[in-house]
Amino acid sequence: LLNAEYAKRFLTEAKVMQELQDPCFVKFIDFFETSDHAFLVMKFLDGMPGSSLRDAINRAGKNGIPKNLVLPAFERYARGLSLMHKRKIIHRDIKPSNLYYPAGRPDLVAIMDFGIVKAEDSSFTSGMVPCTFDYAPPEIAVTEDRGVPGMDIYALGLCMYEALTGRQGYPRIPTGTAGMMTFFERCKSKWARYGLWWWSYATI
Repeated sequence: LLNAEYAKRFLTEAKVMQELQDPCFVKFIDFFETSDHAFLVMKFLDGMPGSSLRDAINRAGKNGIPKNLVLPAFERYARGLSLMHKRKIIHRDIKPSNLYYPAGRPDLVAIMDFGIVKAEDSSFTSGMVPCTFDYAPPEIAVTEDRGVPGMDIYALGLCMYEALTGRQGYPRIPTGTAGMMTFFERCKSKWARYGLWWWSYATI
């Protein structure tokens, strides 16, 4: 960690990873601090960088990834989310670039990057829920919740759709302030309300 501004969030990430000792997640090795920096040590993932689900989708192109390779991988991702949610932990940034996907090995996929995770006792955030708008459910624009299981489930569903089809479920949202405006407009639209219904149903 080079930026002290994110020290609490970084420490939370280390604590969560230490708790989630399961093959569905990138393995925690150690956490230590020096006078100047903090270090989070994780297991080396073979093929990284270059072996995320985002990389696999980009390589597959418009045809998408074969179903027989997608479904076993997402069964494992879903199992990981289930283990997290039973411990009252919400990832809040499920997206293809945060999902490890080694080529031809759906049995080794894993959830990565717990940088904006919400633990049961604290989130270390205020204001807008930290997330990637392309994979965020419309609820975060109209509620004050800091993150619920359905948020991760909704995002994983969009990732699965993209893996199978080679295209995003919704048009890509721009970065910066324009992205936030676009996201809020999406949340108001008719087709986003269908997503709201699906997300709510998925949390039951």
